[in-house]
Amino acid sequence: MPGFEYWLFTTGRNGLGGGMYKKQDAGEHPRNYVQVESVDAAIELFQQAGGAIIVPKQEVPGHGFTAVGVDPEGNQLGLFETVRKPRKRFRKAVRKSKRR
Repeated sequence: MPGFEYWLFTTGRNGLGGGMYKKQDAGEHPRNYVQVESVDAAIELFQQAGGAIIVPKQEVPGHGFTAVGVDPEGNQLGLFETVRKPRKRFRKAVRKSKRR
């Protein structure tokens, strides 16, 4: 989105991570996101538990998919599904010694 600044952070290779951005309006409150295997399946479970989806599933280009819901007490919760990037196969570099 034009004019939308977003900062990513992490606590280490296998640690917690997240992102921050400036409020888009005065009524906006902090929102926690949880990583899920499937946003579609998580939306279904969330709604079965009494929650309502307020931001439908949308793509975060290059990163995954997200949706936002509100629970019966009014708390917002973000759902995030990571795009699984294919693993690259690396060839071990072999140095050949030159004999003179």
